[in-house]
Amino acid sequence: MQHYKENDTMLTIHPDRLIKSWTLKDAITPEDVRDVFDFKLTKAPCYDFTGREIPGLYHIQKEECITSTIMPLGGFGEEYTVFQHSDMLDLITSRIMPELPGVKIETAGTLENGATGIIQLSAGKDFKITGDTSPNESRLYFSNPIGGGSLVMGFCVTRCVCENTIAIARREVLDGTGKGTGYSIKHTANIDVYARAAIAQIAEQAKATKTMQERIKALAAKKVDAKTIKATLDEIFPATAEMADKSPAAYTWALNKREEVITQWESGETAATFKADNAWKLVNAFTFPIFNPPKIAKGADLSGVRYDGLFGDRAEKVANIFNAVERIAA
Repeated sequence: MQHYKENDTMLTIHPDRLIKSWTLKDAITPEDVRDVFDFKLTKAPCYDFTGREIPGLYHIQKEECITSTIMPLGGFGEEYTVFQHSDMLDLITSRIMPELPGVKIETAGTLENGATGIIQLSAGKDFKITGDTSPNESRLYFSNPIGGGSLVMGFCVTRCVCENTIAIARREVLDGTGKGTGYSIKHTANIDVYARAAIAQIAEQAKATKTMQERIKALAAKKVDAKTIKATLDEIFPATAEMADKSPAAYTWALNKREEVITQWESGETAATFKADNAWKLVNAFTFPIFNPPKIAKGADLSGVRYDGLFGDRAEKVANIFNAVERIAA
C-alpha cells in the first residue's frame, strides 16, 4: 500500500486498485508509478484435479504477491507472452516523455488485482484546438491487461478516474474518436517489437499534431482583411470571364462556392464559432463547404475549375486550403 499527497490531502493508494487522478500541479512521477508496478506477473503451469500438470496450459499469477490473494488471473497456451506493466512504463518514459516536453503522467495504477496496468498522460490543454479559444485537452492512454485482452495505446480525450472512464478512454483509442490512431497488440512472442513500433508511431503523430497546433495558433494571431479574403477566393475558387465563356457550369459552381465561403465568414456557423476575424477562421470558412458539399448535377462540365486539389480526398482539400491561407495571410 502506498501513500501519496495531493493538494495537502493524503491519498491511500492500494496496488490492486486504480490510483486516483492527480492534479498536474502534483504530477505523478515515473518513480511513483514504478512503485505501484513493483511486482511481476508470470506464467505458471496448470494442474488437473488429481494434481497432474496439464501440458501446454498455463495461468498468470503474481510472482511477488503484494496482496493476500493468489487467485490465477487467466489460463493461456504456450505462445502467450507476458508483457510487464513496468515494460509499458519503460516505453513511455524512454520514447514518449523525452520527445514531447510538457507531457505528464496524469493517472496510473492497476485493476483486477494487478492484472491490468493503466497509465494516462496529459499532453496539456493547448495540445488540440477547437475554434479560437476552446482548447480540448488531449491525452495518451496505455492499458496492459494481462490475463485477457491486448496491450492498447493511443490518443483519447476522456480523463481516467474510474473503471467507467477507463472503458470510455479505451473505446476512444480503438475507434479513433480520440483523434489519433489506436493500437491493439496481442500478447505474443513479438509483443515487445510491436509495442516499440507502435509507440514510435504515436510519438511521431503527437509531434506532428503539436506542430500543426503551432501553425493554427499562428493563423489565429493573423488578422484578415477584405483584400486577403479576395486573394484567397481568387486562388481557391477562381471565377473569371474566360471561365464563364469556356465552362459555364464550372463558373457557376465556383460562384456558388465563393458565396458559401462569404456566408460562412459573415453569418454562418463559422462566424458563430469564431468571433475574431483571423486567418484560422478563414480556413474554416473555406473548409465548411467541403464537409457540407452541395449536390452537383450529373454530367456537369467542371473542367474549367483549375484547383485540382478540390477533387482530392477531404484531407488533401483541407491541407491545400490551409497552406493557401497560410501563404496569402503571411
